[in-house]
Amino acid sequence: MDSQLTLVDTSPPPLLIFSKASVKNTSIYLSTDPGTPLYHVTSDNHDCDTHIEDARTQRIIVTVRRKDVLPDLIVFPGTREGQSSKKVRVSKWMRKGTLAEDG
Repeated sequence: MDSQLTLVDTSPPPLLIFSKASVKNTSIYLSTDPGTPLYHVTSDNHDCDTHIEDARTQRIIVTVRRKDVLPDLIVFPGTREGQSSKKVRVSKWMRKGTLAEDG
């Protein structure tokens, strides 16, 4: 048996499906199980805070906090009781990239 066949998964990865064309108030599903949401995304009225919650546990897993003057933040809640949340600047957590031109 060819060892390459056992080491490489050739099946296409599952796709993320959004229930709405908005990324601010939507549910996210896997293409392999479109009937069960993985995450719920909600935003406040002013779009300052966007929360992403695990649909199974209803726990917020991350909050994106947008600010006018100060840098935008990603806030990870504490995972244990009494543990404080971790705040990271969006610019440190995500990098702007360029898409390769088709040609």
